[in-house]
Amino acid sequence: MYIVVDESLGLPKNLLTEVQIRPTSLKKDISLSDAIAKAKKGWGMRKLPLAIGSTEELLEEVHGWAMKDHEVLYIYDEHTINAEWVKRFQNWFYPNQHLYLVNGTVHRGLALHLLSNRNQIPALLESGQTGYVITSNSKYLEERFYLKMGTKKPKKYYLIKNRVMENSASSIGELVEEIMRKHPGERWLVTSNHDFQANEINGEYFKLEESAFPINSQNIYLYPLQQENFE
Repeated sequence: MYIVVDESLGLPKNLLTEVQIRPTSLKKDISLSDAIAKAKKGWGMRKLPLAIGSTEELLEEVHGWAMKDHEVLYIYDEHTINAEWVKRFQNWFYPNQHLYLVNGTVHRGLALHLLSNRNQIPALLESGQTGYVITSNSKYLEERFYLKMGTKKPKKYYLIKNRVMENSASSIGELVEEIMRKHPGERWLVTSNHDFQANEINGEYFKLEESAFPINSQNIYLYPLQQENFE
């Protein structure tokens, strides 16, 4: 299986062996790492200067993936590529090839689970794509917030499941305790874009790369490894 991952998801590089990292296209051919470095020097809350490619360019790119393998997994960022076109990619593969799509913007924990268990990808995708997110911005998935470059000091944290806010609290710890009460004995895959002590959680922890968007909020993704116990 050929695997493609969007750079802006910031998935840990140690899990990206034999994976094509799809660069984030920015105006004036600026690299994502340079854009982040400039943001730290005073861009404030400026929006990431995306350069979305043309339909013809996307077609050519996806055709290149299809030439690599009859099965392709694309873990994409819904805000750095034309999401409407992503949904059409599968039609171009069918019926002789198969394209698996995972929206890494929301399902970063699932993405890491798939990369850690590549021989089980089709079966794992059938088990569902649910999980929790703890974030310092309840609207972190909205494009106008997701692509902002600056950082803000957190005032409150929000517990989100399937894009719906379930609760809020003054600390991350309170929301972690709530999740643990709901799912005692559950094993988790946890990843975050800021330092996070996951000692109280049974499972695996991964730190996202500096390129992980959104960078203006603290985000912790918790993916249950025993899906049959998750409601």
